[in-house]
Amino acid sequence: MFERLLLAIIEAHTTPETNGQQRLRMEAALAALLGPVTPTERELDRALQFMASERRQDACYAEIAALVSPCATTAKPMRSIPQLAEAAAREVMGCIAPKEIQAIARRLCDLYRTRGNAHAMASDPIEEALKTEAVERLCAELAEWGVPTWL
Repeated sequence: MFERLLLAIIEAHTTPETNGQQRLRMEAALAALLGPVTPTERELDRALQFMASERRQDACYAEIAALVSPCATTAKPMRSIPQLAEAAAREVMGCIAPKEIQAIARRLCDLYRTRGNAHAMASDPIEEALKTEAVERLCAELAEWGVPTWL
């Protein structure tokens, strides 16, 4: 979030002389404000964003499944934080070796518990679209039974 804010400020103050150097300017500003940011830290942050996004998606699918078919027991269960961390280690960080995956997953679990929930606070357009779709489907189903609804 901080990087997005900083990049927006830099974009707003880009001149013809500095156009095309926004990323370089942002790196310099981040280093000045926070100290050096390593590529590993960036990758860990991307992995945390992936975990939060996947967690939101799992929760959304579970909600939709419960709304569409409350009696169904075949709904895909939400993945645990360690499962999400392992997926992030493989898919985002590119880990292959089992020991490396476990080590990175442990670190991601710790980071997610301490700061990863900040990623979960942001609104997710996919989650919102899925919720809207579920409500529309429920309203259509209720309309077939003659139950009035308002959208």
